[in-house]
Amino acid sequence: MKQKKASSKKNLIFICIIVVCLVAIFILYRQSQKQEENTSSVDLSGITSGDLSSAQNEVDSSLSSEQSSEPPVSSGVSDQLTVSKEDLKKYFKNSVVAGDSITEALELYNYLPANNVVYKRGVSVETAQELFDTAVGLSPENLFLAFGMNDLTYCRGDAQKFVTAYEEQIKSIQQRLPNTKIYINSILPINQTAIDKQPLYGKYPEFNQALQEMCSRLGLVFVDNNSLIEAHPEFYESDGIHVNANYYPLWLQHMAREAGWI
Repeated sequence: MKQKKASSKKNLIFICIIVVCLVAIFILYRQSQKQEENTSSVDLSGITSGDLSSAQNEVDSSLSSEQSSEPPVSSGVSDQLTVSKEDLKKYFKNSVVAGDSITEALELYNYLPANNVVYKRGVSVETAQELFDTAVGLSPENLFLAFGMNDLTYCRGDAQKFVTAYEEQIKSIQQRLPNTKIYINSILPINQTAIDKQPLYGKYPEFNQALQEMCSRLGLVFVDNNSLIEAHPEFYESDGIHVNANYYPLWLQHMAREAGWI
């Protein structure tokens, strides 16, 4: 009888240990999931709405000194710039650049303050409603949109599906921000190594052509950035899709020129 009680007690202890281990494993799994979610996309809730006054103040305060996080720019690229980083920030004080992970680097490399850049990794125009709402809430005088890289695969190479969704988003923005001027950035050329891995990336010329036609219909400015990367293949990151820090001052300068600020 005593042996049976002892055996039952041991079994109970063993079961308790198993339950505790399972609970611990579940907690660790949930923590790892949350951490992965936080690194895979950007939380837009921290960006405030308004008239970009906070961004303007941030620009004004930062212009007096160089930021330690500013990335190095090669002399070859610097020679092609006609304006300084400080001037670029001034030009975009009342503007917002919205897009995917390529746009993200404008903030990460400290070329523009956080309230001038709205982005989300892996986003397509059909899944960017929260992002567009955030951009509208900032009430910019100028809105530069930079989408399409993720749409190449999201739309399975269907350029018409892409521009149809894009046009719907743009018309919604125009209704809410009738006085905001909208600029549409081209999709950057994608390196052949990336196209070899994912053939749908090779559809980017068709998507850009569709973007140009959409801009003509809607009376928008199409910002063709292809020459910036075609002239500098060294700007590519190892994935053949994203670009390094040297691309960004040239991109901002090019957008500023298309806007007539330079």
